[in-house]
Amino acid sequence: MAELDQLSSKEQMTPKQHQFAREVVLGKSQADAYRSAYNTLKMNDNSIRREASRLMDNPKVATTVVELQQKADSAVVQERIASREEVLQTLTGYMHSGEPKDSVRLRAAEMMGKHYGLFTDRIEAVGTERSAAEIQIELEEKLQQFLLPEAS
Repeated sequence: MAELDQLSSKEQMTPKQHQFAREVVLGKSQADAYRSAYNTLKMNDNSIRREASRLMDNPKVATTVVELQQKADSAVVQERIASREEVLQTLTGYMHSGEPKDSVRLRAAEMMGKHYGLFTDRIEAVGTERSAAEIQIELEEKLQQFLLPEAS
């Protein structure tokens, strides 16, 4: 959690305030984060909760908690992106190794193709361009066929 150790806030906080902020971002309740950062041996639970709440009302601490949470969220996103790239690299390795009839190789190629959208269905409309007059003539001919069926 090295990202959590770096503050981007210009204002300085005490080491205890910083530890409190880190503990909150790591998922502890405000009271538990306060217990981790401060000496609370002679404090009752209500006092701890009150002081933790006051500490969270401190603009420097609140801003730091938000900044640290954003950094932690960004780190999680980067980790997931790296995992996706790692999967793609592994599939590429499987695709290039093995025997030509190897089912693992074939499946890896298929999964890579799906990832890159190579297997999308495409529909091509084939037709000739016609003028409005040509379409009208064709429609009239079709109507005539239905209205006046030819005698057999």
